[in-house]
Amino acid sequence: MAHMFLNGQAMEAGLFHHRLQGAPLVHKARTAPGHRALLRGVERPAGREVN
Repeated sequence: MAHMFLNGQAMEAGLFHHRLQGAPLVHKARTAPGHRALLRGVERPAGREVN
C-alpha cells in the first residue's frame, strides 16, 4: 500500500477529498505550532519554522 501526505483540497474538508473515498486512513496529524507545511517540488512535503 502506498502512503500519501495530503494537503490543500485533498484534505478532509477539501473539494477533492471525495476522490479518496474508501482509502484507509493511516494517520491524521497536524503541523506543529510555529511551523508551516509547504511543497518542495512534487516529490515530498517540507516544513518551515515561522515567527
